Amino acid sequence: MLQTLTDNLRLERWRETPLKRVLSTEWQGAVAAYPQLMPADHTMPEKCFVLTVVNGEVNPQWFNENLVPEGVLITLEKGKIQLKVIPNTDIATPFVIYNYTVSEEGARTADLDISVEVGDESKLTVLFVEAGKGQYLSSPKVAAKVGQAATLNWLKMSLNPEMASSFYEFECDQAAESATSILHYQAGGDVVRSDITVHLKGEMSHSNFIALNLGSGKQSLENVMTLHHEVPHCTSEQSIKNLLADNANALFDGMINVHQDAQKTDANQLTRSILLSDKARAMTIPRLEIYADDVRCTHGATVGFLEPESLFYLRSRGIELQEAQAMLLLSYAAEFLGMIEHETVKEWMHKQLENDLTSVRPA
Repeated sequence: MLQTLTDNLRLERWRETPLKRVLSTEWQGAVAAYPQLMPADHTMPEKCFVLTVVNGEVNPQWFNENLVPEGVLITLEKGKIQLKVIPNTDIATPFVIYNYTVSEEGARTADLDISVEVGDESKLTVLFVEAGKGQYLSSPKVAAKVGQAATLNWLKMSLNPEMASSFYEFECDQAAESATSILHYQAGGDVVRSDITVHLKGEMSHSNFIALNLGSGKQSLENVMTLHHEVPHCTSEQSIKNLLADNANALFDGMINVHQDAQKTDANQLTRSILLSDKARAMTIPRLEIYADDVRCTHGATVGFLEPESLFYLRSRGIELQEAQAMLLLSYAAEFLGMIEHETVKEWMHKQLENDLTSVRPA
């Protein structure tokens, strides 16, 4: 992993990532096995199937095959998880992968590979939570395949401690008439980067990517998207929101690649940022590579501050300044919650959001 990051220093799409900050740390090898620990830092959503992974391993005592929803096949190996949904199966129970890393002795690295396959006309919802304690460098990798007329809802939560960094990769292939909803919430960690690659390989497929970044201190929160429209009649939406305080930095680098045969493509990209400090920074890099002539592709970006008129309106009704600011910030971020389908996951996420917003306040 460290050699890969060193090589990435020369790549154009890595210029804005503070890799030197990460590589200057004296990393002392991989984390040790820690299967006996059952983390209690976060309470997971109710009515979900929770798969707890600590330092890349699942303790058999935490895993009961009898509780696995019918129609789902799970294979567990050290550092690897495979989820497979058989065709024509609607999995109503959300899956939670709680990826917890413990690095108590020095700075360590951690890997995890996840493979997800959703069969034709099936549906699956996964909540992937990365958290831990200590100083570590995490590099989860997810490879997903979504079959014909299938749906995958994927929600990634970055709740890492302040001394941890994460370089996360997600790659997805979609068949005809399939749909993906990829939601990223990044609030914890030092340098947190998500590289997302989606291939729309079947006609009438749709991809929806929504990200919410809450940054404070000197955090760097990044989403780098590469979306391939490979066939005709596909659609995609990308919507990113940033709330940044102190010296925090957010990056969205979004590539839309429309292949030559991908006529009637409809792709949209929008980034919106609120800066709560004069030193916070939000950067948007839209990239369009279009090789077809009958397409609709848009991109846009806005950067602003909390509106004084809105604050004045709330203050004039007797609401204290800090409470008024909190109400406006929660309202701004609430759009993200609206994209979560399952109520138990949405309620859990709402509590997490309210808690994290306490660290993101105007200077």
